[in-house]
Amino acid sequence: MKIDIDESGHISVQERRKLNDLHVSAPRSMPFDTIDSSLRSVGGGWTRDQHVWLQIAWLREHGYPDDPSWSSEFDLMIKYAADHGWLDGSSKQVRAHVQRTD
Repeated sequence: MKIDIDESGHISVQERRKLNDLHVSAPRSMPFDTIDSSLRSVGGGWTRDQHVWLQIAWLREHGYPDDPSWSSEFDLMIKYAADHGWLDGSSKQVRAHVQRTD
């Protein structure tokens, strides 16, 4: 899944079926504060320590939650993240990296 943030701060969820690469895409010139405020404005997450923390429930809502196959693959993605220490202490957020675009 790719969370795309455009230059105006608008967020869209792309590549919803690609569950082996979770990341946020944002313009190279966009400060982390702007990424943070954009994510918070839609309830999607926030930034901390140069990473993004995404709300798992928000991600699920913006995927294909009514598709049992997708839901199963999504759960495996979250389990993989948990196995690598990429969930917060409450297991409600998953850490993602930011890919910068030109």
